[in-house]
Amino acid sequence: MPITLAPAPPPHTLTELSVTIENIRSRQGQVCAALFKGPQGFPNDTSKVVRRFCVTIADPATFKLAIDSLPAGTYALALFHDENGDGKLNTGLFGIPKEGFGFSNNPTVRVGTPSYPEASFEATGKESAITVSLHNL
Repeated sequence: MPITLAPAPPPHTLTELSVTIENIRSRQGQVCAALFKGPQGFPNDTSKVVRRFCVTIADPATFKLAIDSLPAGTYALALFHDENGDGKLNTGLFGIPKEGFGFSNNPTVRVGTPSYPEASFEATGKESAITVSLHNL
């Protein structure tokens, strides 16, 4: 008698990404995020993003973002704390950010922004989770 094997279940092709954001300076304003699927445009060219949005801060101690129905794959996230609500990362002398900013994978921030490989992460399975710690200069 032949043995019949059940087909393997399909891998999750969509995931829900949960992003915990740490080190938010205040309740003022919103957190704006840009999700990139590849190195093209990362992190500043918002015309190349997969998803872009801003969310009002309810509680800076436990702030989370949820990105649902995200195709599984490799991504990088750039975000900033838009304290004054103008929709852009405000900078001062020599382009140094006045508002908090961060990247997935929490790469070391040197002069300039990190590369896509430094900030990239894998979003797989039914649920994925990352934590981003903001830099407040």
